[in-house]
Amino acid sequence: MSFEGYYLKKCKNNHIFTFDVYDDDAEDKCLQCNEKFIKTRIVDCTNGLTKKQERKIYSKFKKA
Repeated sequence: MSFEGYYLKKCKNNHIFTFDVYDDDAEDKCLQCNEKFIKTRIVDCTNGLTKKQERKIYSKFKKA
């Protein structure tokens, strides 16, 4: 079984982006304002995510 997931990254201006965990070219700066990302979270979706679970993850990530 392989791992499936993505990174959530947020800059100080609250721009949020997702990057695949296997993406070697994942950015370390915001694509919109060029500020460094200040928060990163890995989201495991190996066994799938429901829309409700995904909304909860994004909601908590936005607040932090």
